[in-house]
Amino acid sequence: MRKKIIQLLIGFISGCLLVKYMNITFPLRLEEVVINFLLSPMDFFIVMICFIISFVFHAIFIAESIENTYLLINGVRVPFRNTLLCYSVFISFFILSLLAVWDAILILAFSILYGLLSVDYNYLKTNRR
Repeated sequence: MRKKIIQLLIGFISGCLLVKYMNITFPLRLEEVVINFLLSPMDFFIVMICFIISFVFHAIFIAESIENTYLLINGVRVPFRNTLLCYSVFISFFILSLLAVWDAILILAFSILYGLLSVDYNYLKTNRR
C-alpha cells in the first residue's frame, strides 16, 4: 500500500515538474517548441524524463483500475483501499489539468494507451466467477 502511494506521488510530482519545465506559449507553434528545446537541452532532458516517469506510473494505476473494475463487475471481491487508491489517479490528472491542460491531456493519453496494453488478461480470465 505504501509503495503504491509513493508511486502515485512520484507520478504526480514528475507531472508537475513536466509542467514547470515545459515552457509553451499559446497559440502553439512547433518552431518555437523545437527552438526552445534546442537552445536549452537540459530542460528538454528533464521534460522527457519527467514525462516518461509520469506516464508510466500513472499507467500502472490505470491498468490496475481496469483490472479491479472488471473483477468487481464479475463479482470478485477486491480490497477497497486498493481500488480507491487506483481510482485516485484520476484526481491526480484533474489537478495536473488545473496546472496545464494540454500537458495533462498528453500524459493521460499515453497513460491510457500504455495502461490498456499492460492489463493482464490471463489474470482476469482465471479470477472470474
